Formats: sequence, structure tokens, C-alpha cells
Amino acid sequence: MSEVLNKIQSRRSIRKFKPDMVSKEILDQIIEAGLWAASGRNSQTPIILCVTNKEVRDKLSKANAQVMGSKADPFYGAPVVLVVLAKKSWPTYLYDGSLVMGNLMLAAHELGIGSCWIHRAKEVFNMEEWKEWLKTLGIEEEYEGIGHCVLGYADGEEPKQIARNEGRVFYVEEDLAQETVVATGRIVEVDVDNRNFTIDSAGDFSGRIRFNVPEGANVMPLEKLDVNMHVKVTHANFMTASLPPQTTAYEVEVL
Repeated sequence: MSEVLNKIQSRRSIRKFKPDMVSKEILDQIIEAGLWAASGRNSQTPIILCVTNKEVRDKLSKANAQVMGSKADPFYGAPVVLVVLAKKSWPTYLYDGSLVMGNLMLAAHELGIGSCWIHRAKEVFNMEEWKEWLKTLGIEEEYEGIGHCVLGYADGEEPKQIARNEGRVFYVEEDLAQETVVATGRIVEVDVDNRNFTIDSAGDFSGRIRFNVPEGANVMPLEKLDVNMHVKVTHANFMTASLPPQTTAYEVEVL
């Protein structure tokens, strides 16, 4: 197994931290990984706030606990909070910010630092107090909180690995895609240039179906198909959700 895959599988969320501060050198490496996260059209719109100031860290914790309706420290004693925010005007901001969070946690694990994604950044940074605080940092545009990546040294054993749930992967392979069924009906349209034709089906699927014809399919030249011909079409056992639904034709027989 590659070292990257090993780190992905061995990373754990830590929920008890020592008070020891993480060095700036290590924090900069973790942040660098976050900055290299993928983003929609390489927009790089998410930003990272590195909070090591204990007073600010504690205020953030208190605001987060207030949203949660708790008096406990939602940051589990972690001395560092990396807040990820993303520009709300960008269509993929939520996904882009989430990718940053993932990179931060994996990089932290690689460097021997515990981490945990703490939610409610959206609610906290919707508060006027924290919007004003962002302005003191020179952040004037409208950003939405994506998450708090809390960092520190784990206090105690890391959680044990939990097996992955089964049944979460569905393979759509070539053989599956080419399982075939048959439709019969009357041709209502032939598009030679785009290599497709449409029938008004009277079979199990009642209605119009558009068939795309791949190169090499056992289909007579499309030029010989004509409107009003009755045909039997052997096609792939799947259809798109478009109107009309589309699928792939493998054989056509004129009835």
C-alpha cells in the first residue's frame, strides 16, 4: 500500500488534546497542504484563519458552544484552530472549502498532529461580532464558515480503526453497460449526422426512446432507416433521464 493511502486509512479524529502548542513550522506545513487543495476551476477562493491566540481561541470556543447549546469546550482542549471560510459568491465554495479541510487533517496526521473537524463555523461567522472581527483582519468580502480544524497533540491513545461499511460502492463496468433488452416501435426521427434515431415504443417502456448508434454496432446504415418503419431494437439495459430518454442501440431489425 502506498504511504498516502496508509495515511488516509490510519487518520483518526482526536477528541482530547494536550495543551502543548504546535510549532509555527509545523502549522505552516499543514496550512500549505490546505492551500494546495483542489478547487472549482482552480479558483482558490477558500481562506484559512490560523488561531493560536488563546483569548481568541477561547472566544471562538464559547461562540461555538453557544450555537451547540452547551457549556463544554467543543474544541476538546486543542490549542490551535484553523478556521476555513469560503467566498459565498463562488458556486463551488462549500465543496472547495471541504477539500481544504480534508487536506489539513491529512497533513496534520502525516506530521504527527491530531486533528478534528468541528462544525458550526457557518453559524459562528454569521454572527455580527465575528463578521466585524473578520473586517479587523482585512477580510471585507462575504465569506461563509466551512469548518474549524482543531489541532494539537493527542492526549491518550488514538481511536481504533473501524471497518468500513459494506455496500457503498457500485461498479458500472463495460459488461454491465452492455446487458441488453429489446424495444419495438415505429421510427419517428432519424438524425444521420449525430448517429441517432428515435422510435415511438410500444413495449415495456411506452413512449419515445432515442437510440445512439456507436461505431461498429450491428445496425444497418442510418441512411436506410426511415420514418414510419417498424423496428425491433436491441439496446443497452439503461437509459438517461433526459426527454426523450436515451440509450445505446446494438442491433436493429426492420419488422
